[in-house]
Amino acid sequence: MKNAIFSLIKPSIIALCALLSAHASAYEPPKDAAKKGGNIELAMVYYPHWFASPIEAQFKSDGWCEYSLLKSAKKKFETHRQPKIPYAYFDSANPKDVEKEIALAAGAGVDVFLYCWYWYEGVMNLQEGLEKGFLKAGNNSDIKFALMWANHDRNDQFRPEYRKPRKLWFAAKHSEADTLKAMDYCISHYFNKPNYWRVGGKIYFAVYQPMRLVKDLGGAENVRRLFAAIDRKMAQASLPPIHWVGIASGPQHAEELKRAGFSSLTDYNLPPPHGDIDSDGKKGGIMQYSHLADLHRRHWANMTRNCPLVNLPVVTQGWDSTPRCVQSVKFPYPVDEYPYRPVVVENTPDKFESLLADAKKHAEQDAKKPFAVLVNAWNEWTEGCVVFPERRDGMAYLDAISRTFGTRNPEIKTYLDFYTKRVERIPAPTYSNVRYGPHHKQYVNFWKAENAGGKPAPTAVYIHGGSWIENSPEDSRLKALLEKCAGRGINVAAVEYRFLDDARDAGITPPVKAPLEDAASAIALICKKAEEWNVDVSRIGVIGGSAGGCSSLYIACASNPEGASVKIPGLPKIKAAGGAIAQTSLDPAQMRSWIPNIAYGHAAFGARSFGEWLGGREKTLGQIETYSPYALLKKGAPKIILGYPVEPDFKNPPKDPVHSSNFGAMFKRRCDELGVPCELIIGSGYYPKMLDSFICALKE
Repeated sequence: MKNAIFSLIKPSIIALCALLSAHASAYEPPKDAAKKGGNIELAMVYYPHWFASPIEAQFKSDGWCEYSLLKSAKKKFETHRQPKIPYAYFDSANPKDVEKEIALAAGAGVDVFLYCWYWYEGVMNLQEGLEKGFLKAGNNSDIKFALMWANHDRNDQFRPEYRKPRKLWFAAKHSEADTLKAMDYCISHYFNKPNYWRVGGKIYFAVYQPMRLVKDLGGAENVRRLFAAIDRKMAQASLPPIHWVGIASGPQHAEELKRAGFSSLTDYNLPPPHGDIDSDGKKGGIMQYSHLADLHRRHWANMTRNCPLVNLPVVTQGWDSTPRCVQSVKFPYPVDEYPYRPVVVENTPDKFESLLADAKKHAEQDAKKPFAVLVNAWNEWTEGCVVFPERRDGMAYLDAISRTFGTRNPEIKTYLDFYTKRVERIPAPTYSNVRYGPHHKQYVNFWKAENAGGKPAPTAVYIHGGSWIENSPEDSRLKALLEKCAGRGINVAAVEYRFLDDARDAGITPPVKAPLEDAASAIALICKKAEEWNVDVSRIGVIGGSAGGCSSLYIACASNPEGASVKIPGLPKIKAAGGAIAQTSLDPAQMRSWIPNIAYGHAAFGARSFGEWLGGREKTLGQIETYSPYALLKKGAPKIILGYPVEPDFKNPPKDPVHSSNFGAMFKRRCDELGVPCELIIGSGYYPKMLDSFICALKE
């Protein structure tokens, strides 16, 4: 909940809307602002393998990038969430792409990017991500960075043959001279940067295999002497000493690491334990995230009790390394060997947020005073550890971080636009993540207008598009709606809902039932909150784009007592509805008669293709009549506003059949026949014109 000072009606927020309408880089968060979430910092593992590495071309091929594994990943079981599709395939070595990642991470409350850093006796691998990407990003001062020396052998783990020896790319060898050389490089290239992460005034530097370093250098005392020599080099460069961090899966070597000069420990991640496919909480090669989360909590407690060094609790977002496996190998894998490992399922944003909160609480209560929580990972896509926005869950994991750790500017919500691939900012909602159901996607964000003259205010409800399979409530259309409503005494709500994949996983038939009825239930919640949120239930409008526009039309027609086939408890009659490039029918025969090249909509009714859906239409006719806006349209429906960029054309197949204005023309014809007020807006700039008409209708 936000204080009234953050409401849209205040002059400062109106100005803020205008400011945020510019490109994301035009807004700079206050450099000296404290985060609103306590003193525990959030460090995020950054895996910089998302570009074509020249040195790896000798092992793979010119232009090879690990994204190829992500894109070609296959499902291993019915509900397996592969392939994962990022909002954007950002290049880790492109500063323009990394600028967006920095803006997104900093806006979500991430304090530090912990870069995986590879050094092999002077040969470096993947340093381009840090040196060409992050360090050349114009906004890199907005977030701190640090290194984790990945001092392990660099093997080809990218689709290796199952049960066969891995090809060695680079061997990890340690010597005093080479370690000093590596530190000289870090001093001149990284440690001297003003935004390099410092802990208690010291330079944070993590070692992935600390015991390998100790062993190769002849023991803890030799390492301690080497660390002292490195600190002298640091002093010569006018830099503070190093805070050495060891990556450790348990406390067994903690005493020796302490003698060697390590100051703290953490773990890189906690994947499923090795063992038989049906052991350690696994069944058939699958582990529930709730079980993995319990392993995390026990691990933190064990390290706190039995480790003489401070331990930073780690939170693993998920685990699924199947994209790195040869896809033809049958799952589950009888022998557990990396990357042929179990898959963690049900790592929902809610469960991730709960584990985050527990990690933060553990750090706050630990007498050794851990200074940070480590999260794996920003972008370890092919191990299934990712908080970066992905098609199915969008911004949900970053939102979980924001709610748990706070941000430097609580008045702002930062997001990555699914369509434009731009980082955008909007005013933070007055009420966020308000649930209307048990699923993590069943929530509403609400921006309350306080300048309604003491009277309940009209409310514009936005439903995002994305074929009911992708996107988030925050997108360019919501931003435009917020800007239009700012200062005009209109509440704004944005709805998230279950997607078709969520419905199929839950056995909901037809799948479209979930997104459509969810959106209607969200409006029922808004009505339930009418007094608290200052909502005039007689002036609620719904508007959306594409599939979100179809949802809006469904709600408008279903809210009409004459047209309702499904009764949604608490759903009022809607005042007005808007559909931008909306589908107005979900009847395959009708759609094909209007648009001869249409091949969209079958997934909403569980069919494998449009042809299958059309051929079996009679079997689903009852469902079609329940959910198709055209079938539900009856006399007495609320005002409809439709918008499309090009004129209808019934003679030639449209270039974009999914968003053809033929949908709008035929719906308007039916509205005219029934005496339902309907406005069809055609041409460039149609959406702002739609918003003007929609807002006028709400205020009548």
